[in-house]
Amino acid sequence: MISCSSSADTSSRDYTPSLRPGIYLQQVDKTKNVNPLFLVIHWSEDGCYDDSVSSYRKKNMTNLHRYLTKLTDHQICLMSERDLESIDWQIAPNEVSDDESDDDDGEGGINISGLVSCQAQNSYNCFTNIPLDSSVVESVSNQTFFTREILPETKITDSSTIPFKSTSEFREYFRSKLETQKCALILDTDLTMSKLEAIVKDGLDLKEILQPYYDALIKLEQEKAISKEQIIKQDALLIEKLAWQCLRFNYGEFEDSLCDNKDVIEDDEIQYIRDKYPKITSKLEDIVNYIEYLPWVNLKRRFIFARNFCEKNAENNTHEALLDPKKLFLEIFFDKEVDLRNLVDKYNSSNWWMSSIVQKIRDEASNIPDCQFVKYTFQEVKIANAFYDEYVNWRKECFPNKVKGVLSKFSMFNIKPSRKLDLEFDHKKRELEICEITRICSEIKDRYPEGELLIVKDIEIKVPYSTYFGKTSYRLYRETEAIRSAQLKITIYETKISQEDSLELEKDESFVPTPLLPGFGRNPGVSFEIDPEKYDFINISQFDKKFLVILWNKESNRMEFYFDTLRRLPKMIEQQIAIKKLNPGLGSKIAINDSKGLIAIYSPEKAMLNVLGFDDEQTNLNLRYRNIQLLQYYNDTAPEIAHFLFIKNTEDICFVEYTGRAKIYSLINDSFRPGIADFPSSATKILSTPDGACIVAFTAEQQEETEDIQMPDVSISDSENEGISNEEPCDNTEENNETASEKIDNPNSDTKNFNKEEPKKSGSDFVNAHIYFVEGFSQNAKKVIVLPFTKSSIENIQFSVIDKRQIHLITLNKQELFQSVMVKITHAKTQYRFERQSQHISLGQVKIENNRSLTILGKDTMFNRDLRVGDYLIIGDEKRQVSEIIYDNVLKIVKPSFDHFNVGQWSSFEIEQRNTNNGLIDAYAMVFTKYATTTPIGRIDNPLKATFAADVSENSEVASYETKIQKYVAKMFEKVKKETKKPSGHLKHFKAGYTIFENLILNEESTEYQFGEWIIQLFCLIPIQIAIARDNEFVPLQDGVFSPEIDQPTFDEGYGLIGSRCTEGVWMSVVKTNDILYVALDFEGLASIERTPQEETFMQLLNAALSNLVLFKSQFAVSRDISSMFQRFQDGTNYFGDDPDIFQARFCIIIKDVAKTDREDIVAEFQSKFSKIVDREEEDNFITKLYRNKMSIVPWPVFNEAAFYTTFKQLKVKLDAQDSKYKNARAFIEKIKVLMTKLKVCDWGSIQATLVTMRALEIKKFLNNVISYGYEQKEDDPFSEYEASSENASTNIDGIKHLRGRDDGTLIPDDVISLSEIFDDINESVKLMPDTGLVLLKNGDDFVKLSSDLKNYFEENVHTRGEIPDSQWIEKYDKFLKFIIKRRIDLNLPGGSYECRNKCIIPCEDDHTVHKCQNEVCPIECPLEGCQRRCESKEHFHAFEKDVQHFCGNEHQCPKECEESGICKIVTEPTAIVKEQAEYVNKFGSFMFTKYSQTFQRLQCCKKIPPYKFDHEGKHVHEEKKAHECNASCPDDEGEHIKEENDKQNFHYCDVKCPNCAYYCTLPYDHGKMHNTEHSTVHGNMLLTTFTCEEEEFEFEGHRLNVGDRGDFVLCHKLCENMGRHRHIDFCKDPGVCESEGGSRKEGILEHIKAHISPQPNRKKDYISHRVFWERTMFQDPYSKEDRENFKKCDHECADEKHHIDRSGSMWNSDCMPICSSTATSRLKLTHNNRLGAVYDAAYTFIETRRSSRKVTPSGQMSVDRDTVSMVLFDYNALVAFENESLSNPEQLLTKMMAYTPIGDNYYHEGIKKASEIIDKYYDASKTNVIIFLSDGEYHAPEPELRSLCQREANRGSPIYLYTIMFTGSTTYSYYGQSLQKMVDIRSNSDLLPN
Repeated sequence: MISCSSSADTSSRDYTPSLRPGIYLQQVDKTKNVNPLFLVIHWSEDGCYDDSVSSYRKKNMTNLHRYLTKLTDHQICLMSERDLESIDWQIAPNEVSDDESDDDDGEGGINISGLVSCQAQNSYNCFTNIPLDSSVVESVSNQTFFTREILPETKITDSSTIPFKSTSEFREYFRSKLETQKCALILDTDLTMSKLEAIVKDGLDLKEILQPYYDALIKLEQEKAISKEQIIKQDALLIEKLAWQCLRFNYGEFEDSLCDNKDVIEDDEIQYIRDKYPKITSKLEDIVNYIEYLPWVNLKRRFIFARNFCEKNAENNTHEALLDPKKLFLEIFFDKEVDLRNLVDKYNSSNWWMSSIVQKIRDEASNIPDCQFVKYTFQEVKIANAFYDEYVNWRKECFPNKVKGVLSKFSMFNIKPSRKLDLEFDHKKRELEICEITRICSEIKDRYPEGELLIVKDIEIKVPYSTYFGKTSYRLYRETEAIRSAQLKITIYETKISQEDSLELEKDESFVPTPLLPGFGRNPGVSFEIDPEKYDFINISQFDKKFLVILWNKESNRMEFYFDTLRRLPKMIEQQIAIKKLNPGLGSKIAINDSKGLIAIYSPEKAMLNVLGFDDEQTNLNLRYRNIQLLQYYNDTAPEIAHFLFIKNTEDICFVEYTGRAKIYSLINDSFRPGIADFPSSATKILSTPDGACIVAFTAEQQEETEDIQMPDVSISDSENEGISNEEPCDNTEENNETASEKIDNPNSDTKNFNKEEPKKSGSDFVNAHIYFVEGFSQNAKKVIVLPFTKSSIENIQFSVIDKRQIHLITLNKQELFQSVMVKITHAKTQYRFERQSQHISLGQVKIENNRSLTILGKDTMFNRDLRVGDYLIIGDEKRQVSEIIYDNVLKIVKPSFDHFNVGQWSSFEIEQRNTNNGLIDAYAMVFTKYATTTPIGRIDNPLKATFAADVSENSEVASYETKIQKYVAKMFEKVKKETKKPSGHLKHFKAGYTIFENLILNEESTEYQFGEWIIQLFCLIPIQIAIARDNEFVPLQDGVFSPEIDQPTFDEGYGLIGSRCTEGVWMSVVKTNDILYVALDFEGLASIERTPQEETFMQLLNAALSNLVLFKSQFAVSRDISSMFQRFQDGTNYFGDDPDIFQARFCIIIKDVAKTDREDIVAEFQSKFSKIVDREEEDNFITKLYRNKMSIVPWPVFNEAAFYTTFKQLKVKLDAQDSKYKNARAFIEKIKVLMTKLKVCDWGSIQATLVTMRALEIKKFLNNVISYGYEQKEDDPFSEYEASSENASTNIDGIKHLRGRDDGTLIPDDVISLSEIFDDINESVKLMPDTGLVLLKNGDDFVKLSSDLKNYFEENVHTRGEIPDSQWIEKYDKFLKFIIKRRIDLNLPGGSYECRNKCIIPCEDDHTVHKCQNEVCPIECPLEGCQRRCESKEHFHAFEKDVQHFCGNEHQCPKECEESGICKIVTEPTAIVKEQAEYVNKFGSFMFTKYSQTFQRLQCCKKIPPYKFDHEGKHVHEEKKAHECNASCPDDEGEHIKEENDKQNFHYCDVKCPNCAYYCTLPYDHGKMHNTEHSTVHGNMLLTTFTCEEEEFEFEGHRLNVGDRGDFVLCHKLCENMGRHRHIDFCKDPGVCESEGGSRKEGILEHIKAHISPQPNRKKDYISHRVFWERTMFQDPYSKEDRENFKKCDHECADEKHHIDRSGSMWNSDCMPICSSTATSRLKLTHNNRLGAVYDAAYTFIETRRSSRKVTPSGQMSVDRDTVSMVLFDYNALVAFENESLSNPEQLLTKMMAYTPIGDNYYHEGIKKASEIIDKYYDASKTNVIIFLSDGEYHAPEPELRSLCQREANRGSPIYLYTIMFTGSTTYSYYGQSLQKMVDIRSNSDLLPN
């Protein structure tokens, strides 16, 4: 925490760095101890403990000590030996008061060091002709400065994403950017070719750029095909070689005999073929191993039969021996029988094995590979030859064809051969794409080279599976780069003084305040930028809260004026919304008079003067004085004007030529004033003083040698009356005779006269101020004085009035110091002087009786008042300390006596106070005087101990000092208790101790805290500003500053304080207890003159809607101000409707300063008065609407009573009795955010509905986390609020936010589940893993990977695989997984696709008619809108079936809108009612206004669509009605609440709009038919209205308008506010009745308008009353009952008043005098303090009242005030003071009246004759003439003249209204009033109209 102190005493930026005053936390023990030791250090401001310190610093010190006593229990005060000696133990502690004056005489000015750095700004300046120095903003009443710097040329980059719904929209975007806006285009080279194709073809439509790529791609594919064919041929040759190689390997004996020279295949080639074509290799082996050649096969079978027969024959030993086996074998083999069966029959003489022999031979032949069989044939040469012959035939005829047949089967051949080729092709294709992407991007860049740069970074393309499903959509990721040229940046810094300084200034006009730099953002300055190539900067000036910036537009050669508040000024300049644009010519000079709102422009070429002026509301700037030619005053020669300035507070302008010749031109008199002055030709700056009394010319001088500066011998004295300062006593002393001299305060010393006393050193710079008085403008300066400024400061010197009290000369020098010197301008008649403000107190005189005497005698002295023991008495150059004060005129001093004092002679003396440091101890008294000693809320403070440690050596006085301190502290707190009547609290246990540094042990009495709780306690001590109301807007703040956002423990009540202004806006403080967090909101007081009614309404709405208890502090009397406050409360009932979620606070009115004996009576009387206010509004009163009839009146004791503090406990009881509106801090934070947002955008919709919407969005935000991990969010912040509690311990996950109820914040339990609940055979002690943190879904991860933890857990805790049969293991594992997933439903179902793009998984060599992929389910998405689930069919080919529906089988939310009558929802999201700055444009120009707009919504149907259906039964409704079920909380009201609850269901708003602003009615639909009630709403801008007036052009609320202009900038419900009596204009409903003679006029129709008024001039119109106007809208009148009663009064428009005033000699009588109730009329007391003055006072009040009530004359067709007034004064003759004047400037009219005084006789007829002439001269049928006759009644009635006038006007159809008023101070003259009564009777008899 840092103290809000300033470096006012820092005169240079080169100061030694030091700690800023504040509170610091330092760790003392750096070791890793369990409980480290910390010190809370208060680093104090210098001198803050001195007795003479200013109250500002004393308050800072007290506040910081307050923090110390709350944060620590033991404080150690470090003191030096000098501090210890400076404590006065004899004096009692001073009474602490905020009203203590600041005796510090300061430095005589203000220095703010180091606020801006011009050096940094000057580091870059590409425009050498642009000055970059800082300067002071021209303003009389504000202290503002600005800085300048050049911002170099920069690139502005912006990244964004743009969606496009179709190709045409995508293409149109690029066409607009490239062809219309001429942008440069760059495509990112990281784009893929497919994305680049989409951009070029679909977006740019430049297909030809892609053609080279397509050509190259075709060529590459052709090369691939050729390469593939060549490889196949090469591989085919290798395969043939491999086949022959196989023959040689398997049939080597045969092959060796052939001697065939076939190519030999190498081993690596064999391996190549085998690796590349494994199937072909096996196929070749099959061909070689099994010779499929019939002759060979027959021989093979014959061989087997012969062999087997021979073997069988040999085994048959029972028969006779057969032939030789070998011969038999050969015989059988070479038998001529060809057929095998016949051969078997031939040799098989018996049939015992005949049945199977043939088949067995065939099977055996098939099973023996030929490569093995061939070996058996070589046993006999003949047989081998036979087989050899058939082998050769097979080799020649069949084998090559078999090999070729294998090569022809590409399905087998191409499984692997193309992969390498594809890889090579893909590589070449990627290289091609890289080259082509570079080429295409380069060509695009060359095609679009210049303009604002558009960079395409990426694109997403979504192509539907079919046009049936929609169009191709795109999402473009782009960056834009624009070159911003170098800009001139101007930053404006406003300074202000603190409230403390302002209060100090009220008490002491010599107090020098400390300036502050406030700001609504973190940067206290507000900046805007201009293009120096286009604009030249001319001037900045400030008009109260608004700033005027004047620029010269080089392109159009025009001067542009920008005028607005500081916050909105940058936007106005950026958008070039100038309030005025002129062409006065280059080189024109500007003069500003902010006090008068005037701007003068002098064109030197034509010597022409033009003056512009602001209107009263500062909304329009118009020419006030046009084309004033000045050549005639300068002998027809254009003068060379060097300086051109306004005389402040006047309408006079001073022209100063280069020669120094100066003249003053009066705009009012249209001529130069007499007198010419000679200003120094070297004058650098010439200024007018703020009061316009004199002109000061500033010159920079160079002093050559040391000397006293002598002033010219001029006299400004007046022999009649010499100027005396009001602050100085006037006596005959020599010192006081020097009143004609001029002084200015010296920043480094006490008051000195620079003219005589201050020598200047050789070669030093100084500034002379030459003073010329405007009155009696003469040639020479009246005085020349020296200023404590340097030459470099002259350009920025300005006069400025601080806080409307002090006049300062302010400047900003080249050393970046914003400086000021306080001056005072006093005058008596024509005498002026500059002097330092100070207070002089007469001390009297002293003497001594002899040189050795220590006793001092006094004369006219007050020693007890002015001195105390220890102070110093100064006589001459000697100083002695006071040892004892005996009487007011006797004291004693310490030795020695005065040496050079004339004995026995009375002499003047001075006092130097002893500088004591009692504040080191008194700080505790200050703390507990200002702050509470006990608190009804929060923890009880521990007893405090303060140890005062002195840096002295060990001595015997330690015990003595400890005793002194303890006695001092005891006495100090006794005095605090006695004076404040506060309870002692923990102060009665306060301990004070003393020690020396050497004996100090820091950790001896340290207090142990939980660090986190200690930090929270610290934060709770510091209030933070959360919002302000400004410019009729509610402005939320972030971190206490303006900027276009904490989980807390359990929260309960909050309360607000309103009624007394503590500071601006809303401040929040919190008090943390064990189970409750109290929030206190401190609101600025209502009815503050600094706040508008709208701003007050914002504040009280936030207070009432948010709080549980509202404290309103009030005086006993229900005054006019209090009634006004309550009326603002009443206005708030029109907002937010009857939302049950807000407005539940108790309204507690605290009546201040009530004596105990009067409490009951005062409460009863106040309640009676208050009831009258409330009763007027009946059931709509604010207590019922805003506070639910909960109100308390608490009489608060008088301040000096002890009960004043103990009564706080009553408020605590009331607060605890309130039901908490918030179950936790989350609910409070949500509510305050919503409320503040709604107030910001003026959204008056339901709070509850907005909270529901926010919660739905929040749930949606965390839904993915909940599904995936089982918790909302994981906090990476190590300081998050996660605690390892029992409810979190099981998760084993740190820093997670568990699922909680959104309303009450209760934890949604993640119950521990035993596995025995799932499996019967598992022990109950085994627990299932918690759901929180268990990952069940994660994008991009394989589920197998995600489920590995689950599988491991299952095997560890349930069954290991292999422990039980696999079928049982899988069944249990499946049950386990389903249980896990059941705990957390997975809603993230993947979407399907219509076309299957997967490849068939059936081998190509297998014959099949249906291709199947790996998918087994239907991939089509459910056809219902918004459903992304897939079809429930498990058949993949269901997608290709016709006339089927692909339902997902689930219920669906109906997507249709509610079709009930009425409006479902008047949009209540914070962005729904949009509040924005809009521009109002008409033929006269434009201005900005705040626009409000409203929208509505049709809510989605709440019904579910049943499975397998496209729609549900019944109507679409957004809420289904359910029968109310009563419970214990329901009231016993015979069922009334049931009807109320039912009405809330399926609620629909009325669909009727306000005919003026088009806002919807907020009552239920059909309320008019059911309850016969009017419509009601909150209103917005009157978009449906137009202005009407008798004249085509008029002025309304400061804006020039034309008939027919729209009323967009007027708020519907604010139209009649503050209007008083008024009427509206509307179309006549029945013109025939209104225009017929004797036609009866309906009630409320005030007058039929005969004139034709636009718009629609042919339609008749009426003046109607306020009541009829709102009745015709059919909407409730939005104004309070009190306002409506006021509006009922005379609705007639007195459109043209004629005042006829008696100014005869009898009006000199002073028996009746002006009241002078306003500032404007106060001057009547000086010149017209008589009957005529009373008449003038009454006339002015009447005009002012009439003007105020007619500022707005509202109607459906809004009319505008056209009142005019004339004044006739009569005596012997009649004269016209003014005629047919507007009411816009009453003060000017009063000035014209005051030019006339009473004279002559009293001739009434002269006045009436003159009135008749004026009425006839300005006759207007659309106006009504009113004569107000004011006189003292001392003349007879003018009968003939009055009858003639009345008759003439009656014939015209516009009868006269006559009012007579008599002014006399005595009832004895009542007979004089008979003539006035007779005039009334004459008028009454003329017709039947009222008077």
